Amino acid sequence: MISTLLPIAVTTPEEGLAYLWREAGGKDSSKAIAALNQAAALLEMLTGRKLSFRTYRDPVTIAGVGTQANEKALTMATTVAVKVGDSVAGTTLSPGSRVESIDSDVAITLNHAALADGSISAAFGSAPEVHDGLARDPWTWDRNDWPLYTNETPIVEVFAVKTIDSEGVATALSLTGMRLHKQSGAIFLPNAIVEIGRANVEIHYSAGLRWPSSTLNGNAEEVMIAQLATHRLAQAHFQDWANGPGRATETTLGGLSRRSPGFELPEDVKAMVQVLRRP
Repeated sequence: MISTLLPIAVTTPEEGLAYLWREAGGKDSSKAIAALNQAAALLEMLTGRKLSFRTYRDPVTIAGVGTQANEKALTMATTVAVKVGDSVAGTTLSPGSRVESIDSDVAITLNHAALADGSISAAFGSAPEVHDGLARDPWTWDRNDWPLYTNETPIVEVFAVKTIDSEGVATALSLTGMRLHKQSGAIFLPNAIVEIGRANVEIHYSAGLRWPSSTLNGNAEEVMIAQLATHRLAQAHFQDWANGPGRATETTLGGLSRRSPGFELPEDVKAMVQVLRRP
């Protein structure tokens, strides 16, 4: 059982545990965290989208990353290759670590505290999205004004768009004049041409729901709904575990009533899923 909150959850360990009336390291806290992780995964499945903010780009490995036990701050020679939202893996880091903020040219803050002191090689990022270069309709679209669409929305930032030739060589396209429709995931590149092909386009970008900050507008309304849905699903799962299988439902037939275990999604969660569902 993973005892740390995974970055797929649109909440924090403190807020999630408080909703379930548990404290970090206290009674049943590991089972509460497991319920929050399961709720986050189920919510993404029900909505058909990855809700939490994250990056989709080539991973980079950085040597000499300094960690301190029970501290979220990391130090390194330079943060140039790091992006907010990157997943981070290393021998002294907690599972599910990601970059919460870049504090200076040599320091970042993670969502989870490190497990031990050390100087490690850490991997940042995951993988870019791969798309087909689609055929254009010459009667409808200008060749260099055909949009690419990301799988995840809303787009926060596009780092690069690359085409892959038959030899596997990646070439970065010009982002000059790039226009974004962040909610739909549309990327217009008026100064680049994407050739027709299969799995020959890489999009390196960040997307997802995040609280507003001093450097990011964020998506406060959707974040609050996603957080509440996560907490409510976790509450239902946690209570199932604590009180027995399922939530009691009552069936009435011919004047007789019967209570039995039920596994229906709570009605308020169903409504929130509809709001968050992929358009």
